[in-house]
Amino acid sequence: QKVRFDIALASAERGQLKISSRLLAVARRVITS
Repeated sequence: QKVRFDIALASAERGQLKISSRLLAVARRVITS
């Protein structure tokens, strides 16, 4: 069983969240805008 998720970088930065490069590497999709 795999976990699939998208990461919205702009939203994360607005929320002052730091997302590790390892987490970004396993994300299904990284949204940059």
